[in-house]
Amino acid sequence: MKIPRSVLSAAFVLSLAGFCLGLVLHGSTYFGFDPRSNLPITWYSFQLITAFAFIPALISLGRRDLHTTATYDGFRWGLGLVTAIFILYAAFNFIFTSEFFLRGYEPKIISNIGNDQYFLSAHGFHHPITKAEYLKYSIYWTRENSGHWMAICTLVATELYDHLLGPRANQNMSAPKKA
Repeated sequence: MKIPRSVLSAAFVLSLAGFCLGLVLHGSTYFGFDPRSNLPITWYSFQLITAFAFIPALISLGRRDLHTTATYDGFRWGLGLVTAIFILYAAFNFIFTSEFFLRGYEPKIISNIGNDQYFLSAHGFHHPITKAEYLKYSIYWTRENSGHWMAICTLVATELYDHLLGPRANQNMSAPKKA
C-alpha cells in the first residue's frame, strides 16, 4: 500500500508535535501536575495517538528515498540519537519509577458517597493510604506510564523523515540503458 507523500509529511510534522506535547505532559509530572487526573481526555487521547502513530511508519518502512544532501544525513542522525536517548529514558523511567517510587503498586481510589478510600494495589493486595499519598503516587504512576511517548514520536519521525524533504536524488533518473 502506497501512502501519498503529503500524508507521510503531515504524519512527520504531527509526530514532532506529539513529541513536544508528550514532553510537556510528561515533564509536568516532575512539577506535581497529574495530566491523567486533571486532563483525562488529553491523557487518554495521547495514549491512543501514540499507539496509532506506528501505522504510517510501518506502511512506509520499505519505502526508501535516496538523498544526497549532508543536511539530510545530519538531521536524520540527530533524530536517531534523540530517539535512542528517549528509548533509554523510557526504559529507565519505567523501571525506576515502578520499582523505587511505586514498589510495584498502583494507586487506586474506591469511591463511596462522601467517603472515598485510597489504596495502593498490586495483585489483589490493597494497602490503605491517605489522600495526600494517593495524589503523590498517582503522579508517579502517570510519570511511569507516559515516559514512552517521546520515544515513540521520535521513532516515528525518524522513519517518516525521508518523506518531508523536497526533490529526491533519484527523481529525474531514467532507466539504465542496455548495452
